[in-house]
Amino acid sequence: MTASGRTAPAPESGPDRPRLLVIDDDPDVLAAVAAYLRHAGFEVECAPSGDAGLAILETLSFDLVLCDLGMPGLSGLDVVRTLRERPRTATMPFVLMTGSQPETGLVPGLDAGADDFITKPIRMDELVARVRARLRMTGAWSDMVELELRERASVVDALGHLDMPTEMDRAGRLIVEEIAKRVAPQFIAFMQVMGEGQLRRIASYSATDGFSSSSRRIVRSRADYLLGRLRDGAWAERLEPPRDGEPKSGFWAVDQDLVAVGPIYAGEELVAILTVGVKSDLKGTSFNLQRARLLAAVLDYAASVSLKLGPKLVDHRRREAERRRLRVILDERQFSMVYQPIVGLESRQVVGYEALARFADGTRPDVRFEEATSAGIGPEYELAAVAAAVEGVAGLPRELFLAINVSPSVVVEAGPEIAELLRAAGRTIVLEITENMPILDYKAFRGVIATLPDVRVAIDDAGAGYSSLRHVVELKPSFTKLDISFVQQIDRDPVRRALVAGLVYYAAVADFWLIGEGIERQEEADALREIGVTYGQGYLFGRPGPLPAPTKPTRRRRAPSRSA
Repeated sequence: MTASGRTAPAPESGPDRPRLLVIDDDPDVLAAVAAYLRHAGFEVECAPSGDAGLAILETLSFDLVLCDLGMPGLSGLDVVRTLRERPRTATMPFVLMTGSQPETGLVPGLDAGADDFITKPIRMDELVARVRARLRMTGAWSDMVELELRERASVVDALGHLDMPTEMDRAGRLIVEEIAKRVAPQFIAFMQVMGEGQLRRIASYSATDGFSSSSRRIVRSRADYLLGRLRDGAWAERLEPPRDGEPKSGFWAVDQDLVAVGPIYAGEELVAILTVGVKSDLKGTSFNLQRARLLAAVLDYAASVSLKLGPKLVDHRRREAERRRLRVILDERQFSMVYQPIVGLESRQVVGYEALARFADGTRPDVRFEEATSAGIGPEYELAAVAAAVEGVAGLPRELFLAINVSPSVVVEAGPEIAELLRAAGRTIVLEITENMPILDYKAFRGVIATLPDVRVAIDDAGAGYSSLRHVVELKPSFTKLDISFVQQIDRDPVRRALVAGLVYYAAVADFWLIGEGIERQEEADALREIGVTYGQGYLFGRPGPLPAPTKPTRRRRAPSRSA
């Protein structure tokens, strides 16, 4: 080995000097190379064999490995192959030192994963120049990777903050636009997975044509190929142009060389695929690295979309399924109406009936109506119950009033429909305003009530939910129902008696009648009557059920009124 007589290169400066590992079985070569590299400013570790070098690499990190090709035991080819199989050293720069006939080891060495080579006898200045060039390339590569990671993170962050709609067409366009304005791919496409192995291209972008939307379907053979590949996970590959006569679609007609495809899931279901294509004239290791980077980016984008869009789609589909289920119950009228009597506590005569819904599957009415409200069809359920209640009392004596539960919002929003339904009743209707809904606009509510035929208002379950004394002040009802918590055990509780007695006085002044709800014992009925409560309702007087058999119609009388 000879050394150049030229002046040694300037040493590396700075606190973070590159760290090199030199592997050679010739102690003289090993010492000379290490000394010169140290003089050039590098930190150097030495290993006298391939086994020793691999052992050092198990515990220490290096910026570059310089290794002799023809060593006994583990050769330079064996060492580079081993390093390329290890994730931690798979991309570590590796320079082979070859014999005087480099062609014998050059091609195998590069194929094994070496990045460069230098021929013995070594010119030291050339060795330092090659090492520095390789480190500069690695630094540039690291800078590029860091830039790509920042770019990718910005796209993932943007996708994560999108106000993602559940309509697939709108979501696809937003996703494509967001990616295209942050990166510069040759092509992007968002495709919805349809039934029977079909794909629908929702939105796409190309560097030449800009954005486009289309509902055209990709030909079945291509869709089957894409979906089949995705069963094994995301993938990326170089695309070959379609042969003459082969069908083209928006996905395949774009001028691109490398495409990555990522799956988008809603729960366990594959709902869409995201494709990104780029131009690539690289080959070998460089192409594989570009493919890996593109695949990683598309995986990140698809995962971000899945995390953002997937739960919304799952929830949307769940709500749509729930809506369809509730719609079937409504359309097939899988419910019936039962009626519970309201009686005068003094006379024990029935003065009216409250209509109550019962569902065929046994679901509690409050639960079912809440389900319907959550599904956006609550008003339809309430109107259907009103219609069924009115229809069911056709044979009831006209002097008996009908009490119907209805929420204030439905009264305001569907006033004309309610008026039409109630007009057919031919009797006084008492609208019981349910306790679980607030009245946002009392004036609007009173205005609608004034247009309804022969309708009175009752405040249901006074003391519970939103049914407060303000309702009484604002609505001036004809009836107020005492919550069951005030009624039960009233004969044994002086505090309850005192509270209800105060409400009796207030009712007399405000001109409305009190109805005690949930009366189950005669002692409760007697206590309420003695205090001055006029009407009662509860199991003591009759459980909810079918109406009694029709009787001969009598002269109609108006429902009770304080002013009568």
